[in-house]
Amino acid sequence: MSSFQLSNYTFASLFFWMDQYRKFDYEISQSTIRDPEVAGYLRTECGAKEICAGTLFPALSQNFPNGVVAIRSRTITFPSVLFERGKAVVLVESRIDAFVNHSSQQQNRRFLSANMHAKINLQNASFLDYLFRAELAIDTFDISNVVSMVDGIDAGSIEFLVNALNELIIAEDMKRKLQDGIKMPVLLDFEQIGPGLIRFEDGMLLLGADFCFEENCIKQEKSLLMIAESQQSLDMDANYYDIST
Repeated sequence: MSSFQLSNYTFASLFFWMDQYRKFDYEISQSTIRDPEVAGYLRTECGAKEICAGTLFPALSQNFPNGVVAIRSRTITFPSVLFERGKAVVLVESRIDAFVNHSSQQQNRRFLSANMHAKINLQNASFLDYLFRAELAIDTFDISNVVSMVDGIDAGSIEFLVNALNELIIAEDMKRKLQDGIKMPVLLDFEQIGPGLIRFEDGMLLLGADFCFEENCIKQEKSLLMIAESQQSLDMDANYYDIST
C-alpha cells in the first residue's frame, strides 16, 4: 500500500484560493434565488396566512412596507483548517449584512450587520485515482456583534434565519464545493485497486491506496472476480436451505 500525508497547510492553501474566488460568500435575494416560493419569503409584507420576513419580524413590515429583503454574507479572513483525530474542520469568519428595498426608496438600505463564526465539517470523504473528494457541511455557527435598526432582530433571531437559509439553500451548495476533488501528484502511472484508506489524525490527513501495474492488474481483477463469484455462490447455497412454511 502506498500512502500520502497532507498537512493542515496543504488544505489551508486550497481553501485560501477558494476564498479568493469568493466561494464562501453568499447573496440571498430575489435576483439570486431561482425558486419563487423561497424568494417570496424575502418580502416585508404578505398575506395573513403566508410566511415572509414581515411576519417573522413585524417591525420590518412597519418600517419598510412593501419591501424586499436581501442578505449578503462575505468572509472577513481566509478559512482555517484543523485536522483532529477522526475528523477535519474548516473555520470560516464572515460578516452578514441585510438590506431592504421598499416602495419609498430606489436604493437598498442596510438595516442589519453581524459577524458569524461557522464550523464546517468534511464528510463522506473518498480517495480514488489520486483524487480526494469530500462533502462540506455546516456543523455549528455563532452570531456576534449584532447591530440592528429593527426591533426584535437579535443574535437569536439571526441564528434562526441562518438555520432556515442553510436548510433551503446553503447546505446543498456547500455540499458540492469539493465535488471536483483535490488531485494528488501522479508520480507513477499505476492503477488503483479498490477504494483508498482515509484517516484524519492530529495535524494531518493520511491517505492510503493499493496500486497495480500491467499484468498484476489483470491478476488482481481476476482475483476480485473470483471472490465476487464465490460470494454469489454462497448466497445461492444459503437459499437452498431456506425452509418455507
